[in-house]
This record gives sequence, structure tokens and C-alpha cells, in this order.
Amino acid sequence: QIPAEMLNRIEIVKGGGSALYGGNAVAGVINVLTKEPMENGSALDLHQEAIAGKPLTNVGFRTSLVTKDGSTKGFLFANFKERQPVDINGDDLSEIGKLRSTNFGLNFFNDFPGLGGKLKLSFYRITEYRRGGNKFDLPPHDADIAEAIDTRLNGLTGEWNQFLSSRLFYNLGISYVNAQRDTYYGSQQDLNAYGASQNPVIFLNSQINGQAGKHLVSGGLQFKGEQIKDRALGYGREINDSYREWGLFLQDDIKFDKTFALLAGIRLSRHSLLEDPVI
Repeated sequence: QIPAEMLNRIEIVKGGGSALYGGNAVAGVINVLTKEPMENGSALDLHQEAIAGKPLTNVGFRTSLVTKDGSTKGFLFANFKERQPVDINGDDLSEIGKLRSTNFGLNFFNDFPGLGGKLKLSFYRITEYRRGGNKFDLPPHDADIAEAIDTRLNGLTGEWNQFLSSRLFYNLGISYVNAQRDTYYGSQQDLNAYGASQNPVIFLNSQINGQAGKHLVSGGLQFKGEQIKDRALGYGREINDSYREWGLFLQDDIKFDKTFALLAGIRLSRHSLLEDPVI
């Protein structure tokens, strides 16, 4: 869902021992870092294929705009994908489900040389519908068996990077994501198998970074607020919870050479559901 031309690098943290991400890294982190556009340009991609005779269509569009002085940059992207359900063994049940997704987003960058800072703003929206089972021309509750999920995801981020010197800078960031899902998991025309959930999340980050020889030292304060509303009344499930977490961290990234590095850090977190802090 992200054009390859936007990617700068992908960082992978394995396991849950991350001082930088804390409770957001229960099993690890895949951090996708995008790059700024360097020139004006547009592209349109069309990918068409068939799986067991059923079509899969993928259409993508992207365009970048850069001012003459390079201080202001914008990147717009959009993508549409549609796949028809595939029944390979002829048992009237899909082995590969139906898929229809649309996503678009905008990244905006602006340099402020007089202030020694840089602003980045991003917005994206993703909608996706997946369904497996049979009788795809009927509503899910009229099928013999159906698993369906309809997702709408809206995200907004803002980040300010301030360079105090060539070796010292800090950044302030805010991210807000709101995920909404409507689901159906049931069989035998069960009208009670519908569910719905809503999951807004806000994340605030304040971080300072300093380069001292082979050491890159980072420290900061983070806050995460999350609300989960989930209802599946047919299964007796109704959740309406809120969570808050504060995190204070310090990290040292030592680069010995191009091959070897050592990363060490410590984090103190305070979660609204826990009496004691987490170290």
C-alpha cells in the first residue's frame, strides 16, 4: 500500500525488548521510513493477472511536486486493488477470498532555514473489504458460511525536527489513527454473527539526539492513549476500554565500523492498568 519510490529504509526490531518503542513493540517493530521527493514527476501503474481464471486488478498513481529552491515538497499517492474470490477445488467455498481496497495519502515537507527546522505533515486513508466463504452475491448472513471484514482507517501525523547544531537535534511528533471495522463471522444464516469495533489511538513523541564520536545517544518522553470499542452481541462480547501509557527512555547506538554496532537502552513506562512501573 506504500509506493516503493517513497521508501527510504525499513528498520526491523525483533522481540519485545525495545527501549525506544516500549509497549508498542510486544513482539517487535517494523518501522517503514519514507523519503522526501527530490524532483517533479508522476506515474501510473496497472497490474493485471488471473488466479485460476479469476481476475486481480491493481492500479496505482503517484505524483511528486518540489519547489525550485527545494524547500517545499509534496507527495501524493493512490492505489486501488480488486480480486474476485477463487474456488480452486470446486467445493463452492473460496480458497482465496474476495478483496477490494482503496488507499490514498499525502506527504508534505517544508524547510525553515531561518529557524533551523523542518516540518512534515502526512495524511492517509485506507479502506479494505475482505470476504471468504460462499454465495458472494448475497449478504454475509444469507451465505452458508462467511467471514467478512470491512475496515476504514484514517491517519494523520505531524513532526517537527529542530537542528540545534550539526550533532544535536530534537523532534516533536504527534500521530492519530482511527480504525473502524465491521465484521461477520458465522454460518447457517446467523443474524447475530455481526460485530463492530472502533479503535482510535494518539501517540505523542518528544526526543533529543546527540552524536558524540561513535555514539548516537537518544532520550525522550512518549505518551500513548488508546480507546477500544468492540461489540459482537451474538457472542456476548462488548468492550469499551481506554488505556494510557507514559514512557521515558535513554538509548545509546554505538557504531564500531560498517559491520558491527551495539545498541543499549533503558526505558521506564507507566501504564494505566498497572500499579507498578515497567522497567
